[in-house]
Amino acid sequence: MNDRVPPLAAGWYPDPWGRYQYRYFNGTSWTADVAVDGQQRVDTPRPTTARRLAGARPAGSPAVPVAPSARPVHNVLANAALGVVAGSVLIGLIPYLFAVTVPAVVIALVMAVLGRRAARGLGGRGAGTALLAVALAPVAIGAAGLGLWFTRVLEHRAGRVQQVPVADIRIDRCDLADGQVTIAGRATNHRQAVARLRLTVIVHAASGGTEVIDFDSVRAEVGQTVPFTARHTSFATSVTCEIAVALWVT
Repeated sequence: MNDRVPPLAAGWYPDPWGRYQYRYFNGTSWTADVAVDGQQRVDTPRPTTARRLAGARPAGSPAVPVAPSARPVHNVLANAALGVVAGSVLIGLIPYLFAVTVPAVVIALVMAVLGRRAARGLGGRGAGTALLAVALAPVAIGAAGLGLWFTRVLEHRAGRVQQVPVADIRIDRCDLADGQVTIAGRATNHRQAVARLRLTVIVHAASGGTEVIDFDSVRAEVGQTVPFTARHTSFATSVTCEIAVALWVT
């Protein structure tokens, strides 16, 4: 009776070391090519006992090779970490939204560390991606700093410009004579700082046309009422005046 174990044909078999689900046997020795749940990977370093078991069939190995799926292997954690950091760089530049950058970067760093560890079982796949995510983290933090600066600039500018309340401005005169429209009025600065009046008035003609008149900037002390006046050529027969924009600018 011949008790010799027939040689294995090249193919996929259950991993004799139990490290992965399947391992590829090239007909002579076990290779570093492995597979788990249909995803092919590379086992690095190769087991030190590979030569000893070359040509030997592990217990429980099927006589027919098992072909795993050839789907590409991705390091999801490393890719996600890079995506979060890259998005944080862009979001960090946006005023007010920059605040979410720091917690997002912390989450990305955790995923990068886990992705780096997962790369060991994926033949190194995703290790570089995880390192790139870590390298971009300071860039995202710097972008958040710029976002904070942009926010303060916007808030500062918003504080400098304020609409003139309706009760603080009025048009006293809107006359048409000899082809000239004369507009005159006054405004009171009730702000707590010296400001300049920026004023735009729309002149409506009886024929249906409109004209826009911008007034020169007028300086007003705190609590001071300042006059404004302007003249404009018009071919209308009658006009009415309407304040379009009235701003105090400090």
